[in-house]
Amino acid sequence: MNIKIGTMNGDVIESGAVKNVTNHYHYYGKEQEETALPEVLTTPQAQDLLDKLGAAGMVDARWQPTGLKGEQRGLLAGEVAARLGISTPWVLFGQLWGEKPDTLRSYFNKGMGSKNGTDFLDRLKQALKG
Repeated sequence: MNIKIGTMNGDVIESGAVKNVTNHYHYYGKEQEETALPEVLTTPQAQDLLDKLGAAGMVDARWQPTGLKGEQRGLLAGEVAARLGISTPWVLFGQLWGEKPDTLRSYFNKGMGSKNGTDFLDRLKQALKG
């Protein structure tokens, strides 16, 4: 099932149609460009997660968080990594989202110890059900 989740350069982006896109991000003070998503984020299992997260309004078609606070981004990275078997989530998502890996890991730890983090994690797991 494809869900319209936005537009890019005038083209309609559907969550089921995302394969390789150009990502621009700001990382360690330098503008970077990556022409394709990391392979682990293009598998059928990853696409299923992307579809569900996109439908819940948590990420866009390029795996970029939409309107999430730091703790929520950290928890999102941790949960996706656990489901996809990603051993270095802070590096992978830090690069993809333009955050320092240590900062993303700190957000995760802070989120795990807070009521708001627990509430978001419940919402995240509910979005990924099914």
